[in-house]
Amino acid sequence: MIDPEGIPRTTPIEKWRHRRFVGQQHRRDKANQRKLGLDTFSDDWSQLRSDSTTGWPPRRLWILWLQSESQAPPLVTRCINSWRDLNPGWQVEVLDERSLSRWIELPKFPPGTSLNHMANIIRLRLLVRYGGIWTDATTLCLRPLDDWIGCAYASGMFAFARPQPVRSLANWFIASAPEATLTKAWQRWSESYVLSGKRPQSYFWSHHTFDWLLQRSPYLHGLWSQTPQVSARGPHVFQRLLDGHLDGAELPDMAELAQVPLAKLNHKKGYTVEAVDGLLNKYGLIPNG
Repeated sequence: MIDPEGIPRTTPIEKWRHRRFVGQQHRRDKANQRKLGLDTFSDDWSQLRSDSTTGWPPRRLWILWLQSESQAPPLVTRCINSWRDLNPGWQVEVLDERSLSRWIELPKFPPGTSLNHMANIIRLRLLVRYGGIWTDATTLCLRPLDDWIGCAYASGMFAFARPQPVRSLANWFIASAPEATLTKAWQRWSESYVLSGKRPQSYFWSHHTFDWLLQRSPYLHGLWSQTPQVSARGPHVFQRLLDGHLDGAELPDMAELAQVPLAKLNHKKGYTVEAVDGLLNKYGLIPNG
């Protein structure tokens, strides 16, 4: 059943369908992993840049590092400062375990809920209530938001698309209006899934939940179809370069890489700030911060 906002109701039968879908998508996702370069990013970006400005999210950027910014590793500090340095007209909120309660009330998570699963709920609660942009603490800003985010905002929500063939979007960068229908639906069903007390079937359950909503609601599918589809492979390509996963024809050229507005990194892989900045310099991108 669908409510008047076009969001599936959280009835027992819909919850069962949702959980079954997440399990199926998890298996499909594992069977269809691809290690590609920029994918369609360059074409997607050119199309986006040719579009007119459609609106702006609230000029607030949300970043979460639960242990506090002062305890963050050097790469995370480098990433956080890149957002401040390139976006002086934006309010950058770096939240931790203590400051989070000033902004939102957290649900009572089941015992054993991982920090990653909690963060999936936290980002959506913040965006539904206040709007703005959520970005993971391991994303490095390479170009001011004012240069491009206004062209990406047709449906009141934006996220980079197709990080893998089975996932419609990535959740490490999300722009949203307060109470945006897509974001609200995603929050409602994410909380239904995590707070059920049942073990999540996939690390990427949040992505699969979004895809389930698109499948179940023609209205939500229509909203997402209005959102510019910009491949997540652009921001991911820096990590693949640092890992040495690309060579030969897969390597991007300087002009292609210069278009990418941000880099998605992974501090658990042990990248140093020097290695990241060395890669940026190699491709003619001047580090910020």
